[in-house]
Amino acid sequence: RQGGRMNTLLSIGHGYSARALGRHLLAQGWRVIGTTRGAETAAELAAEGVEARIWTGGPLPLDQATHLLSSVAPDAAGDPVLRDLGEAIAAAGHLRWVGYLSTAGVYGDHAGGWVDEETPCHPATARGQARVGAERDWRALPQRAHLFRLAGIFGPGRGPLAQVRNVGGQRGQPGGARSAALGNEGGAGFHDNALGAGEGICGHRPPRYSLAQPKARGMTPARTP
Repeated sequence: RQGGRMNTLLSIGHGYSARALGRHLLAQGWRVIGTTRGAETAAELAAEGVEARIWTGGPLPLDQATHLLSSVAPDAAGDPVLRDLGEAIAAAGHLRWVGYLSTAGVYGDHAGGWVDEETPCHPATARGQARVGAERDWRALPQRAHLFRLAGIFGPGRGPLAQVRNVGGQRGQPGGARSAALGNEGGAGFHDNALGAGEGICGHRPPRYSLAQPKARGMTPARTP
């Protein structure tokens, strides 16, 4: 609680990664408002203590939030959150922190080489190019959103090995591929510090995180000073 207002995260697109952060913040006494597109997921979020909102566009309670995080991917027309709420977010001077979950795909193909937050963005796909545009638009806000470039998300039931295992099971192949849980429930880049956003929104203000090569870096985010 700061300035008499309860710390409140408005998480737009409160999916797998954001839920790890949400659990971390709820345990610290935060209020978390999370959006999803379906009633089933909304019920799951409510069971975790999140104030779930089914959202496919339109107004959201920005006036109740102190911190804002968007996990929503851009579409062919740009970032859907900024399309609907960009002006309202820009005018929300009370927000203490704004974050955007992007992807390491903005770097393009480096043939297995290292990348970090200083590496120029050369996306090789239309989706990557759309992400670069979305990053630019989020950073153009008065709050200058903090960017979190996520690599592959690993956790129970997720990741390429889990997909192979699931396909093997569906096809009834004997001895189908099995994988141990890769990472923890927070996924790549979350681990114990819940994306590093938990650190960022609780008072530290790193300008950008890069989560390229999470396995080689102990699954913790690299930071600029």
